[in-house]
Amino acid sequence: MPINKRTLNELVSQVNMTDPQTIDRRTLARQISTALFMAQETAIPFDSFTVKVPTSSDGRSDMSLLDPAPTPRHRRHQLIQQYQRMQGALNDLVEPESSLTSKVVVTNIARAFQNSVKVLKEVSEHDQESVAFLPFTQSAIGRKNLARAIALAKQQVGMRPMEARPIIDAEMTLAYQEDLQKYLDEQFPVTGNDVARPRLNERETLILAREFYEALDDHGDLEKAAQSINAFLVASARDMRFDLPLIEGVATPEYWQQRIVEGFENAPLRESFNELIGAPTLRDRLPVEAVLRTLIDAGKSTEFNNIEPTIHYLDTDSQLDYERLMKLGNTEDNLVLVFQDERGRPAIATEHSAASDNLIRVFRPEHNPMIVSSPRGTGQELEEAAQNRLAILSDASDNLPPSFNPEKTAEKLSKLETRWRNAVKAHLPDDTVTFGDQLASIQTGIREVAKEVLVPGFGGDANKANLQKLTKLCALTGYSELRSTKLTLGLPAFVGSRSSADRPDSEIVFTERPGEPEKCDIRIRRPEGETLKVIAAVQKSEANPKAIKAAVEFGKTTSLANRAFPVGMVSYEIDDLGTKALSAGHWLSEDARARCTEIHTSALPFLKWKGEPLFKDNSYRDADEASRLMASTVALLHGQTLDDQEATVAGDHAMSETLMLTIDLDDQFGSKRCSLPTTIYEQSTLEDIRRHLIQKISYSGLDENTKKVMCDRAAEASWEAAEYRMADAYEELERQEREMERMAPG
Repeated sequence: MPINKRTLNELVSQVNMTDPQTIDRRTLARQISTALFMAQETAIPFDSFTVKVPTSSDGRSDMSLLDPAPTPRHRRHQLIQQYQRMQGALNDLVEPESSLTSKVVVTNIARAFQNSVKVLKEVSEHDQESVAFLPFTQSAIGRKNLARAIALAKQQVGMRPMEARPIIDAEMTLAYQEDLQKYLDEQFPVTGNDVARPRLNERETLILAREFYEALDDHGDLEKAAQSINAFLVASARDMRFDLPLIEGVATPEYWQQRIVEGFENAPLRESFNELIGAPTLRDRLPVEAVLRTLIDAGKSTEFNNIEPTIHYLDTDSQLDYERLMKLGNTEDNLVLVFQDERGRPAIATEHSAASDNLIRVFRPEHNPMIVSSPRGTGQELEEAAQNRLAILSDASDNLPPSFNPEKTAEKLSKLETRWRNAVKAHLPDDTVTFGDQLASIQTGIREVAKEVLVPGFGGDANKANLQKLTKLCALTGYSELRSTKLTLGLPAFVGSRSSADRPDSEIVFTERPGEPEKCDIRIRRPEGETLKVIAAVQKSEANPKAIKAAVEFGKTTSLANRAFPVGMVSYEIDDLGTKALSAGHWLSEDARARCTEIHTSALPFLKWKGEPLFKDNSYRDADEASRLMASTVALLHGQTLDDQEATVAGDHAMSETLMLTIDLDDQFGSKRCSLPTTIYEQSTLEDIRRHLIQKISYSGLDENTKKVMCDRAAEASWEAAEYRMADAYEELERQEREMERMAPG
């Protein structure tokens, strides 16, 4: 249904009059839900699916010439996403409403929401068929009558809805007939001001007509009913309450006869409305400015052709879209196509180079681009060829690696740490089920953010810091103890920029000749090593063209080893004459990519950074301090329940990364135990260590009472007292050993 502007104005007024610091969570959630519904129901005309980017005098695209303001449809889409994020943030709150954390979150959301409703009101001005008045049942007069009718029905038939409905309908019909003039005065006051007097749109006129028709005493005579509706609307317009819409025949009985037959539903109007409020278009989600920004940002690794680009959004699944898709790379026009990949994400495709009609570059915002080979589909029907090409581009989009942005990655890692801390505090040790669900979500987040952290040795100190954060987060959450679990790290932008599916036909290897510095040998081989051809003693000045000509005998794609990265090769496309080779990105096989990027979570602490330990010179504690703290964990959790021998035996186990939760010196292997990663004790704060211990104990299998006591100690006991207790136990053990040595015979 279309939005009602009066209801919207009431919401905006209500939100603006509310103090963000005092609003309760339930009221805020209800207001956001209402605003979300209104944003979703705002029907705004589509933006153009084709945009010729403004250019400067030299023919190059000039972003400064673009209208900087987002279109109303894009603003609507942003609002919908913003409201959905607000709902998610409120739903994720696990703290009590009275807690400081909850109050801060709710206040921040309320302030942002207060700002957003101003935008919602501006966006609603572009709605095609909004309603500017309240129907009778929603008006002040109608609500009073409805309350009275409900009370009367309840008095007569009690709480029986099926019997109450006819009574309520009859009372509301009578109320409408009696209070029609009052209702019109309330909603459409008489005015001689042509500017102030509203002109109804088609949807508003249908609403008024339907309510009037439903209140008629007799529906049997179609012609008479149509005459009554027409007379009512024409008289109201003549009284200067409103102007009728500029629709042919709207002020004739014949028009209203047809509307009665249709049930006061304008099918084309309804279909248009449903289409406009349906799924967001590609341009709603990825506006022109974002498309150009993505191409320009990717230009650091893949140059963007900015000569008179034309952006086409492939939303329509039409013959024209298919033709544009197949023209890509085979036309003088600089086409930029925005398509939806198989996961529903907007992606971008451009030609790789005017020198090749077979290579396409695929982009997504905040991802590294990829070059993919997409055949012309000769001999296929247009739709089949276009769908095949689209599948290739979609697969490439699905495999695009995230671009390197260490600041954003660090922020995501910190948020995951905070989520884990809050979940431990809110749910453990009592509610392991809810905590388990949240932990699974956090671990999913870890897998995703790991793709943004480059493999060791690349990305400088910022990436090294994120790799350290990732390692610590995996240890704290217990993820590093799932030994079969792997993470996939990222690669530098220049690595793997050619689709793994586009295996080069050959590889060119140049070999120096001892004693002949001006000559070299050329070997053409398969990427897996099989030698195809050897050309010996070639002048280096002639080596490149001879190598290209030799390689083209075995296919149009060849490659060279890349010194900047130890695995994979730079691929080239050779022209039909075998005289030129076009650089076509760095190629890695699927297996090579996996070997370079996949790592078991348990192996993270042992990674090297340029030959040195990952955490060298960057730890909370050195190995000795961490070892003592691990031993102290025994006293922290067991309190005064252990004698010196039990404490030292458990302390020795703890320093070997095994925490004994129950201690029986006669059956040490039967004790309940859990792992105690050294990484946590070297890299984490004491408070995070406490949280990690609470998580371990909560899933330990101890009885509920012991679990509760031990978790309380983990949360509150003194580390200093625990260290003193363990030091005393070890000192007493040493004293006993010295005494035994002194008393030993001989």
